[in-house]
Amino acid sequence: MKHLILTRLALGTPKEDWLRHRIKLFEEFCAPSIANQTCQDFTWILAVRDNTPEWFIQRARKISPSARFIFIESKSLKIKWPDNLPRELIEPVLLTTRIDSDDAFHKDFVKEVQSAAKQQKYSCALDAPLGYSLDQNTLDCFLYKSHRNHFITLLEYGTCRTVFCTMHALMDREFPVVQFCRDKPLWTEGTNGKNISNRLRRSDDVIQWNEVRQNFLDGKVLSDRKVENIPIQNSKLQNIQKSEYFNISAMRTIFVQIASYRDCELIPTIDDMLKKAKNPERLRVGICRQYHPADKFDDMEPYKKDRRFRIIDVIYSKSKGACWARNMSQQIYMGEDYTLQIDSHMRFAKDWDETLINMILFLQSRGYPKPLLTGYMAAYDPNKPLKLKPDEPPLQMVFDCFNPEGAIVFKSETIPGWKHIKHPVAARFYSGGFCFTLGRYCKEVQHDPDFYFIGEEISITVRAYTHGYDLFHPNKNLLWHHYTRKKSVRQWDDDNNWTKRDKISVKKNRQLFGMDKDKVNFDFSKYGFGQVRTLRDYEKYAGVLFSKRAVQKHTIEGKFPPNPFSYTSDQQWLNSFFVSNRYCIQIDSKKLRELDYDFWVVAFHSEDDETIFRQDADKAEIAMITSAGDGLYEIWRELYPFKKPKYWVLWPHSKSKGWCRRLTSKM
Repeated sequence: MKHLILTRLALGTPKEDWLRHRIKLFEEFCAPSIANQTCQDFTWILAVRDNTPEWFIQRARKISPSARFIFIESKSLKIKWPDNLPRELIEPVLLTTRIDSDDAFHKDFVKEVQSAAKQQKYSCALDAPLGYSLDQNTLDCFLYKSHRNHFITLLEYGTCRTVFCTMHALMDREFPVVQFCRDKPLWTEGTNGKNISNRLRRSDDVIQWNEVRQNFLDGKVLSDRKVENIPIQNSKLQNIQKSEYFNISAMRTIFVQIASYRDCELIPTIDDMLKKAKNPERLRVGICRQYHPADKFDDMEPYKKDRRFRIIDVIYSKSKGACWARNMSQQIYMGEDYTLQIDSHMRFAKDWDETLINMILFLQSRGYPKPLLTGYMAAYDPNKPLKLKPDEPPLQMVFDCFNPEGAIVFKSETIPGWKHIKHPVAARFYSGGFCFTLGRYCKEVQHDPDFYFIGEEISITVRAYTHGYDLFHPNKNLLWHHYTRKKSVRQWDDDNNWTKRDKISVKKNRQLFGMDKDKVNFDFSKYGFGQVRTLRDYEKYAGVLFSKRAVQKHTIEGKFPPNPFSYTSDQQWLNSFFVSNRYCIQIDSKKLRELDYDFWVVAFHSEDDETIFRQDADKAEIAMITSAGDGLYEIWRELYPFKKPKYWVLWPHSKSKGWCRRLTSKM
């Protein structure tokens, strides 16, 4: 682990009197506190403008002979710390601490912050909340508690953004913040009348500076300053809890958003979620409950007494569909650290909350500031004995086809090599039934209430990506989904206007993606794409081209994103896409006489006998095909052929006879 302490010494274009005042404070407070550290395993970096007067630099070198100077071009408006740091100082595990040139550290600061860092497995900010506010003119000193203060430290695994990557007060938006040494004042914030923003923070806890300064500087009293004889009052200091290091995830809250429509599985889902959470007290549950007065299975009165629950009751006749309901639940988000979006018919693995948070923290430590976990979950059936198997193969969402309305249809496949994968894998697509990410997502990527069903998942996929979210599939099963729901009432069963809503949704989705040159007459406003990335950025990442309804081979084969990009021109990249073709296999019914087929292999081969597409027919499809009676059976398939199909293969399998005669014919 490499520890860098970063100080902005002389930036901007300050006047000489300001420089002389600043170098004096630097000599009296900041530099001695760095030299006085009990642990010297760090490198101190001082940043100055390249037009800083030579006398100032020479004096600074004399005051801090062990520091390394970096010179910033005078025309640069902002320091890009990662670009200016010496390369040899950047290591895979990087600790960066900030201190202003007129402030001071406790002599144990470096020792304490490094001890705290060694206990963390993932990237995070380390915050020592207790210190002193000191008037450097009168030496009036007060105990001062401040969270995410400007003495914060950033621990990074595998990245080099540095502690200056964002404002210290906003650090919790980028990284989890871990407090350490909560009962020990580890810093002194100086005020001197020439600060830009700092002011003296007066409190009831008045401290005699010369009684504590030996913990910060070298123990020498500043005899040339006026020091009032102020009694020490440490009442608050004595009442602060003992120093502690704690599990990062234990401190974070989760906003669970659920849209439920007349679902008898809602309450079992809630109960299982609470039961299986490691820290159920961290949960805040927002539910848009669309109910029918005659239903007796989703009575939420007991939960309304629980402070963790926020429930919006909507009579079923007022419902406008799933996306509208998801949007409603997002309106009651109240700043929680994370959010989990689920359907109202789910089951959970033990400690699901801690596992999901730790996955997010791991991904952040690998340089993804806004990771989003999503995917199609494994299935459960509430009508059968519950057998949840966390070690069964996890699933990934892969491309199936563009539907006639222009939206991408997904299918699920087992994650390749899942037994040997220890962390989440990159994903192309988002699932509305499961999504776990940062809480701010509820504000940044809200569901468009005009969407009904078609286009929901692909629109959120790209909107999230363009807002800076990186998509991943969990590498293990943490939730299960009830898919069939044969006897459940759907919203469209009760809504006579659902087809009208669906048409609006389809049209809006096509215009969002610029398909078929549809004229844009919708105002997408906050329901449009983000500004961090573009639609074309997503198309390159995922290997899909919406305007042409085309797809790349890498995507067809279900390989992990991002798609390889080795093209020398946009035209070469565009030429790498394939457009779908529909093929019909016609076969004499007399050749398929068995009554107990359980599946048919349906495949297309190239001229060199490579299987370029395979989509088997299951029992349901076989029953539909054979219901036509004698004559010709027709089997339709939609292909994105990166090689021209030469012949098809149909190889039936019977329960009683096993593999039957293999049928084939040229295209």
